[in-house]
Amino acid sequence: MLALLAALLITQASSYPLAHPGLTFQTPYCRDAPSNNDQVIAYMRREHIQYAWASFWIGFPIIFKTQEQIIVADPSDVMKLGDLVRAGKASMSNYAAIHTYLADENRMPHYIEQVLYADRPSFLIFVWHNDLHPPFLHYLDMHQVMYRFVRFPSEPGMDILLVTPLSRTVSPAESDTFQQIKLTSCPTRFGPDYQASDFSNIF
Repeated sequence: MLALLAALLITQASSYPLAHPGLTFQTPYCRDAPSNNDQVIAYMRREHIQYAWASFWIGFPIIFKTQEQIIVADPSDVMKLGDLVRAGKASMSNYAAIHTYLADENRMPHYIEQVLYADRPSFLIFVWHNDLHPPFLHYLDMHQVMYRFVRFPSEPGMDILLVTPLSRTVSPAESDTFQQIKLTSCPTRFGPDYQASDFSNIF
């Protein structure tokens, strides 16, 4: 019995050096989220970026660490709102209706509204490390939006792309392309066959 217990302990201990420190404590629902976002926060503070769109896997830790000095909202509900606008069932100028919609759809609508009405909020997006010009940048190029971007390492094979539109505000509601390129998704959730090149037929 003692020999079996010792063997189990040795086996477990020997696996520790093989574990990746950035992935060990990650949620199984988003292994791409950075275990350390200090570089991202430092850059946003230095560039006076107070508002941004991002998956809540990226956004909530930033809000928490900065004590709400930087507000990051998940654009998913705004993208759905865009679908309603394109279908003629909603208007982006009806602020009261938008407030009601977001309050019904999201637990923290105040974050979304702050970013929605901000001037040229940034975007934080998961991108593959070897994808040098991701679909979101293609979208901005096609619509002649000037922008500035920087990449931060996240987890193995994955970066966070921080994009700041310069020439105009870019709203997640303005195009269904944002849903097609999975603006808020964690790529590795879709399996090893998922690649950014899968979206080449969109543009």
